[in-house]
Amino acid sequence: MKDICLIIPPAPFLGDQKRNCPLGILYIAAYLEACGVDVCVADLRGMQYVEICKIPKAKWYGLGATTPEYIWALDIAKHMRIAHPCKIILGGSHATAIPESIDPVFDHVVTGEGETAALAIVKGYNTGRIVRHPFINRLDDIPFPARHLLPRSSVVSDKLCMPGVLATTMMISRGCAYDCSFCSSKSMWGRRLRYRSVSNVISEIKDIIQKYNVYCFRFQDDTMTINRPWVENFCEEVKKANLNILWRVNTRIDNAELHIFERMKQAGCYEVGFGIEDPRDYVRKINNKQIDPEMSYCAIENARKAGLKTRIFLMIGLPGQDTHTAQTMIDYIERTQPDAVDVSTFVPFPGSDIYNNPMKYGFKMKDHSFSDYVFTVGLYKDELEKDFIYDHDIMTNEELKNERRKILEYISKRNLVFNR
Repeated sequence: MKDICLIIPPAPFLGDQKRNCPLGILYIAAYLEACGVDVCVADLRGMQYVEICKIPKAKWYGLGATTPEYIWALDIAKHMRIAHPCKIILGGSHATAIPESIDPVFDHVVTGEGETAALAIVKGYNTGRIVRHPFINRLDDIPFPARHLLPRSSVVSDKLCMPGVLATTMMISRGCAYDCSFCSSKSMWGRRLRYRSVSNVISEIKDIIQKYNVYCFRFQDDTMTINRPWVENFCEEVKKANLNILWRVNTRIDNAELHIFERMKQAGCYEVGFGIEDPRDYVRKINNKQIDPEMSYCAIENARKAGLKTRIFLMIGLPGQDTHTAQTMIDYIERTQPDAVDVSTFVPFPGSDIYNNPMKYGFKMKDHSFSDYVFTVGLYKDELEKDFIYDHDIMTNEELKNERRKILEYISKRNLVFNR
């Protein structure tokens, strides 16, 4: 019997559940393993119902869950409680945001980063129900994600970056220095950015190449280029090591200088994504997105000049948006001509300021299951007809759906949706 089994719950709201390697759980697994804990990982993504027989017996079970995954994590925990005597831990962004509301079937609730907290619980050093440990300052002290505990199909995907090209995910940092109204990242990772060393990241890339023969990477960091010296050093080391990798990143439009993009291109970067959310300045100000709207045109042009493909991220349902939203977005796309557009249905996740203070934004949350808190589906399933889970400050539910329909149909007709 294992000391602990870490479980990745199903995520049926995603178009491709196994496209992204589950780095969070694998970091915790690697840390526990390095500290002498006998650990395994059960990947239940892709299953339509909980198959208990697929979960190894263990003294402890640990689950990580976002808000829409919480009902699945809860169902798994209840099944495990019946199956045999065990202790169960829940962590992740949902547990971090509202720990007091977590079902008592979970013996412990970890908030924030999970590595040291999980170890303290399993070893019996911390017996409290809600456990939060200080952030790990030196990220190089955390072993590489324990990808070896999962089958290859859970680690690499040919739908992650470019169609047909095997790729996997990595992270170089934790934290976000910004405080956008719609984002819950700060409750999980804090606002102080912490970076791994360039040498540590290069070593992980080499490890993945050796073990998986994968040369294409998607960096999951929200604002990779905010630390310009780090990025410049990384690009130089990639070229020195002759890694011949391809990679894509996301960043902000106020961290988008041409010379940085040129260096990234020379080191194998092929695409950069920008969180535009809404092109209008007053909507951004309402949502504390502190960027100059004119900078977005320069950022996209700089990326294009450097030879990079561009992707923009837009959201429907933000406070301040109105019935001109879709047309404003269409006009912006026509002017900037990005290579890809991702449109999200805005959902105020627990931990975001809009969720915590809806009246401040003129919002009223409806009584919905957390399974309806699906941030983005794009053109999958029934999103065009799906109701919004809140009363908006300006638009009715039908007006919101109409704006969403117009922008989604526009980008679909122009083949701007790919590789979400």
